[in-house]
Amino acid sequence: MSSVNLNNQETQKIQLQGIAQWELRQIIEQLGAEKDKEGILKAKQWQAHVSDETKVTLGSLTLQSTTVTFVGPTEVLEPLLLEFRKKTLRGGG
Repeated sequence: MSSVNLNNQETQKIQLQGIAQWELRQIIEQLGAEKDKEGILKAKQWQAHVSDETKVTLGSLTLQSTTVTFVGPTEVLEPLLLEFRKKTLRGGG
C-alpha cells in the first residue's frame, strides 16, 4: 500500500491479487460509492478507481492483480480502508 497526502486529500493505492475486478467494484459499492460516467466509483467524501487486471505469476500459479486507488480526506479514508481490508481478506489454504 502506498500513500500521498496533498491539500488534505490523501491517495492510497492498494494492490490485490486473486480477487476479480468485478468483485472489488462490488465491495466498493457496498461501502457507499456509485459508478459515474467515467467509471470512477464516487462517494460523498471519497472516490476510488479500480485498475485493469494484470497477470502475476508466482511459481506455478498465475493470479490476476488489480490496484485500487482511493482518494479522500485522511479522517475518512482510515476507517474506510479498514472496512475495505476486512471485506477483501482471504484465508490461505
